[in-house]
Amino acid sequence: MLFVDGDHSYEGALSDLKSFGPRAKRIFVHDTDASDYPGVRKAVDEFVKQTGRKVTYYPGSHGMAEIR
Repeated sequence: MLFVDGDHSYEGALSDLKSFGPRAKRIFVHDTDASDYPGVRKAVDEFVKQTGRKVTYYPGSHGMAEIR
């Protein structure tokens, strides 16, 4: 399991996902729907597009997303 809640820029979040995501069965990412951090959602969308993984967004959870 991986929990991503570090660098909230697109580049930083995508780097974390690419660096550590392949080793994790489940990835949780925070702040995916926060208007202050649009790069996080963009990074998640790009990561799942590149890897073919599935993402679930949990509305009302402060932007929690789960990638499987």
